[in-house]
Amino acid sequence: MDFAKILDEWENTGKRTRSRDNWFESDGFWDSYDKGEEEREDDKVRRREHLRMMEPEAEIDLHGLSVEEALLDLDRFLREASRRGLRKVLIIHGKGNHSKEGPVLPGAVLDLLRSSPLAGETGTAKRDKGGRGATWVIVRPMGK
Repeated sequence: MDFAKILDEWENTGKRTRSRDNWFESDGFWDSYDKGEEEREDDKVRRREHLRMMEPEAEIDLHGLSVEEALLDLDRFLREASRRGLRKVLIIHGKGNHSKEGPVLPGAVLDLLRSSPLAGETGTAKRDKGGRGATWVIVRPMGK
């Protein structure tokens, strides 16, 4: 069993005693992050884990677009997400199974994310959110 499946099972068992979001809010966790103050190392680890586990706050579906159209739309989407202060987004690019040339869009999306100053950590979406046909992204704030 891979790590993602283990995490999915853990989330679905309901063994948590309180919501992750409430826990961070009650601890004032985001206060130092939002103010741009220096974070302690354990705060960074907790924040990153929280971001990995949270549901995407917005998504874009690039199905049916050419690579050029998809990359333009994705760049606009990331800038808008960062401007709005979103922390995690989902990019639905498909697996490329029905493309005559083979999977092109997934690679082009990942290339753009690697070069974008607004894209932080990325990962494959959960199966119910698109699996290998979608990628989640931690959005970096503009200017940081």
